[in-house]
This record gives sequence, C-alpha cells and structure tokens, in this order.
Amino acid sequence: MIDKNKCRLLGTLAKTHGIDGSLILRLSGFETDEIREPETVFIEIDGLLVPFFIGALRERSSREFIIRFIDVDSAEQARKLTGCNVFEVATIQRGMKTAVPEKSVKGYQVTDKRSGFKGTVTEILDPDRNPLLKVIREGQEFLIPFHRDIILEINNRKKTITIEAPDGLFDL
Repeated sequence: MIDKNKCRLLGTLAKTHGIDGSLILRLSGFETDEIREPETVFIEIDGLLVPFFIGALRERSSREFIIRFIDVDSAEQARKLTGCNVFEVATIQRGMKTAVPEKSVKGYQVTDKRSGFKGTVTEILDPDRNPLLKVIREGQEFLIPFHRDIILEINNRKKTITIEAPDGLFDL
C-alpha cells in the first residue's frame, strides 16, 4: 500500500470532459509547466490511494490538464472519479539519491539559482549508481550531481533544469 505521506497532491478531478472517459485535472498550487508528465498517478478513493495509468495528458490551461486513464473509457466511468484527489509518488526523498529522469535531459539548459551559472547538458554519467549531469559552458565541462539537494526543478516543456549548486562547485 502506498503511504500518502510519501506522495504529493497534484490536484482534483474536477469534472468529465467529453464522452471518452477524459477528465479535467484541476491543479492544486501548481501550474501545468511545473508538473512532470507521470505515467502513473494515485487517485484517493474511499481513503485509499489507487494506482491509475495515464493514457493521455494534455494541457488545457495554466492550471488544468485534460487527463485520460487507461481502462477508463466512458463518461460514466469517469464521472465516478470526479471530486477525487490525485497524487503522485514523491520519488525523491530528502537525503536520498534523485531518480534519473526517464526522459533524456540532453540539450536542456541548466541555470544555477544563486550564481547565475548557465550551461547545456550533454549527457548523464553513471545513471545507475551516482548520476552526474555533464554540463558544458563556454567550452568548459562541469559535472553536477543529480541529487534532490541540488536539482530544484526540471521543466520538460521548456527543456530547462534549475539548480542550487553548493558553494565552490563551479570553481573546481
């Protein structure tokens, strides 16, 4: 069973959309560009988190997605889910290694929040053990640990990664 404390609330299934089983996911405190595209979410039904696989997800507005789940293929089935909260597993826990993103981040622009450092990801090194982003800036190579304490945000739509690097990381 999934522990609700290890999940983050994405939003609420506000209403059905069309006749194919699609729903409107109204985000809770997020904008659509802040959400990575999960394959699975958990819907709270009768106090339990039930996994649902996403068949389609598209932006409706800055605060809403149109979402369709695999195995929900009618408005009647979708209607039963309206009003339910939607969670995603917070796969990253403080003090643990960050999971390497499923999507390739090659070509993403990296910006350090404090120093203003900017560079481009060319690859992920050692993705299974201790992942590092290989970042090139003005012909110079930098290795940035792919860790929750450093990676603040990955925006797949804008192809950007925002970090907060430890002091001295770019002085090496």
